[in-house]
Amino acid sequence: MRHIIYLIIKSFSIFFLRKHKISDDLYSRVLVLCGAGIGDAIMATPIIRAIKKNNKKIKITIVSNNANVDVFKFNPYISKHIVYSNSYYSRLKACLSVLCNRCDVFIGTQPSNTTLHAIFAFMSLAKTKAKVNKENIDYAYLDYDFLYDILISNNKKRHRVQLNADIVHSVNLITHVSSNMKCEIFFNEKKKQVNLYPFKINYVCVHLGIGRKQKIWPIENYSKVINYLIDKNKTIVIVGGNEERNLISKMKINNYMKIVNLIGKLKLNELHVFLQHGALLLTNDTGVMHVAATTKIKILSLFGSTNPLHIGPYTDKAIVIAKNSINDILVEEVINIIDEILSE
Repeated sequence: MRHIIYLIIKSFSIFFLRKHKISDDLYSRVLVLCGAGIGDAIMATPIIRAIKKNNKKIKITIVSNNANVDVFKFNPYISKHIVYSNSYYSRLKACLSVLCNRCDVFIGTQPSNTTLHAIFAFMSLAKTKAKVNKENIDYAYLDYDFLYDILISNNKKRHRVQLNADIVHSVNLITHVSSNMKCEIFFNEKKKQVNLYPFKINYVCVHLGIGRKQKIWPIENYSKVINYLIDKNKTIVIVGGNEERNLISKMKINNYMKIVNLIGKLKLNELHVFLQHGALLLTNDTGVMHVAATTKIKILSLFGSTNPLHIGPYTDKAIVIAKNSINDILVEEVINIIDEILSE
């Protein structure tokens, strides 16, 4: 089916669509696609502010999936939010919404390489479409780069936040790429309040992570670090999604009274508050890591198969340990860095 869709899109793009740029002073509507995970969505937030700051009259529409919808729900720079789920009806409805939106510019933030992403780009009928090219990606996708007028080189030594900024700069939506951009999430302040009374001020958050297996530090190593912190009289708050419940059951903890298990119990705004008031987050390369990058918490991130230069936490409050394999990261070096962070 996806090959049939590919041929239809390519045929229409060749015979019916005419590619041409419009001058930046005529831009009035921008559609930004954020169709991947929560971490990818967070790494797209800096360009939303930057576009609006450069031209307050521009109306920004976001297309995102239901997994990352809360990242954009209260963003004040967004004029319209199109959300889709995995159902065919929801995706069809989103495509029709994109078609009716009539944008001038389509921005595919990283990563935007699936067939559905291509359909959104096609249905936008935007005069100018831009994204990062398909080179150096980890998965095999059909090549839809022909749909785009501008393709930015996929330099994996450059952070995704900066590459997203390169995209919008290439179509004159911002005047320059700033090194001071920040990831951010906005919330309804009334709903953001969370009672932290039962928790000690100096607690450590841990996210075990359930992404690709090669990204997860061994559970027995987490157990050793947590037991070390418990011996130091630290309270441990474990966060994550429902799919991670099986991981905590595999841990061997000396004193479960010092563990607060919040896996599957926190909404995004509540997670944000817990991270904001924590002393440290220990995590793999996960979406929670990127949520933490929007707060003031210190982060210790463990990277193995992925490149922290490209998708690491975009904050100056993070320390990254990166090895060729995440299994090569030693418990002792993690503990040493944690001691340094907590003693500051």
